[in-house]
Amino acid sequence: MSGNERKILKPVGGVIPYSALEWKGGGCMVVFFRGCNFRCPWCHNPALLSFTVDQDEQLGLAHDLDLIWGELARVNEWVDGVVLSGGEPTLWGDLCAKVALKIREEFPGLKVLLDTNGSRPDVLKVLLRDQLVDGIRMDVKADPANPGEFSWVCGGIDGELVRNVRNSIDLLASWDWEGEVVFRTTVLPGYNYAYLRRILSYLEKRGVSPTQFYLNPFRFTGVRISRSWLDDCHRRWGSSAVATEAQVREWEWALQKGESAFSKASHPEEYSKRVG
Repeated sequence: MSGNERKILKPVGGVIPYSALEWKGGGCMVVFFRGCNFRCPWCHNPALLSFTVDQDEQLGLAHDLDLIWGELARVNEWVDGVVLSGGEPTLWGDLCAKVALKIREEFPGLKVLLDTNGSRPDVLKVLLRDQLVDGIRMDVKADPANPGEFSWVCGGIDGELVRNVRNSIDLLASWDWEGEVVFRTTVLPGYNYAYLRRILSYLEKRGVSPTQFYLNPFRFTGVRISRSWLDDCHRRWGSSAVATEAQVREWEWALQKGESAFSKASHPEEYSKRVG
């Protein structure tokens, strides 16, 4: 392999200087860390899966960190926080914590929010213990009570990673702090209300409130999935239908409120507010 073809670690895959969509707390800057230990067939950020890039496509760790601080210095008066996303930011361990700490020290008015798949409970514990984040959003890809099913949804991850996800749920559900913890599930093809209720039931048994459980609609935009994967969804769930965004918001409201059904006729004001 020639020097020009050598792969080098690159932690930062991109920065969005300002987003009004990523955080309900207000405008924020989003930092995307490279690398992920899941291989979800429906991943919306496949370009960030690898930890490395070709040598001639990057300028090293120092350049990546300078990019973060340069953008943040430029927009800090316009944002309310920074979202550390990915990829999976916790895979960078100490670097993730150091970035959060530097935001705390140099931009003390900004909140720090972490997106995670929950595969590194050890890193989450450090971030919580040292009060380096103000909020954590953890994706729960499938029902954690069924390790085989969870592994399949995430591209065949091993049992240890599934156990780590379960441990992260227990950690976040039990940690006593003033920050916000949210658990999110993307409503994949074939998922229905009953299946989502199973996921929430698992979370509730560990102390998670239904109001901490949110749903994301599945979108084909930017996703490269195979016909065979959709066929497998149909075999597993009995359907490969994709819920509409209106259905997803309806189910989310019902799960959070404890309602078994929800309709425009029975809840007109809430329907208008949640679905439109």
